[in-house]
Amino acid sequence: MIRVILWKLPGAENPGNVINFDGFQVVNALQPVSGSDNWGSLPNNGPSLISNTFTTNTAVVSGNITLSTGTCEFDNKNVPMGSYDVSLQGADRGAPSPWKDASFTLKCPPAMGYGRTGSVNTSNNTVSSRTAVTTSNRNLNIKVVPRSEVIDNTQGIMALNSGGAEGYGIQLAWGSSAQPAVLNPAQPVIFNTPIQRATAAIAIGSTYTSFVYMSARYVRTEGDVQAGPANAVVEIIANYN
Repeated sequence: MIRVILWKLPGAENPGNVINFDGFQVVNALQPVSGSDNWGSLPNNGPSLISNTFTTNTAVVSGNITLSTGTCEFDNKNVPMGSYDVSLQGADRGAPSPWKDASFTLKCPPAMGYGRTGSVNTSNNTVSSRTAVTTSNRNLNIKVVPRSEVIDNTQGIMALNSGGAEGYGIQLAWGSSAQPAVLNPAQPVIFNTPIQRATAAIAIGSTYTSFVYMSARYVRTEGDVQAGPANAVVEIIANYN
């Protein structure tokens, strides 16, 4: 039996989603288990190149695997932050603005699972399906990737787009906009780092939809305050095992 296991390599991209494998050889050889077996006088047989063995069969494995990848998606979303008059915030202008709802709905394609095995059809040297998928997908992870500079990754603060307002950034936190207006939120978004949002198994063949609560607000950063458009953009990346 030959078992081929396909591993996902982080960051590795493959043009066309096709993996080719060609020419690796599998050898099945017998070897004596004790000195009483008189195999020592036998020459090496076949391509085994293992001393005192007798090759019973060999196979050259080649072929290709086409990967069909699904993508979790959601509609692009604008979060109206409103206007924020910093002149009303005292001499240090340090008070953050009220939280705004930045929640989104995540829709993932049918979860096909993994763990299928196959067998070889010797009449035409092809691999046919032998067993059903045995393991369900699970562990939904979400990563928030800002398009502007990260100012404070421990508190989920990123810079505004250049050419607009200055002296403020945008802070993101997990949870609804009804969360307390404290300076340090309980669950700030840690940028560029996957966070697990669900652990339950996803039924094979079913889609997965999740409503994710996230909030945004303006917070004071360093430098002089300058009025202007105060915008920023993030990308949401989601995946599951």
